[in-house]
Amino acid sequence: MGIVHGTKVEQIAPPHENIPHLMKDLFEYLKDSDKLTLIKSCVFHYEMEFIHPF
Repeated sequence: MGIVHGTKVEQIAPPHENIPHLMKDLFEYLKDSDKLTLIKSCVFHYEMEFIHPF
């Protein structure tokens, strides 16, 4: 899957077999108490949209 704008590919979703690993890494990142909650929420939203754009 991907997102196309005109003739330009904007984003290609990762293969489905990578999703469990990507989600695990994302949730591990959220457990980091040294990061600001606002920053973690922004990173989470960006990464979640990358992992599952639809």
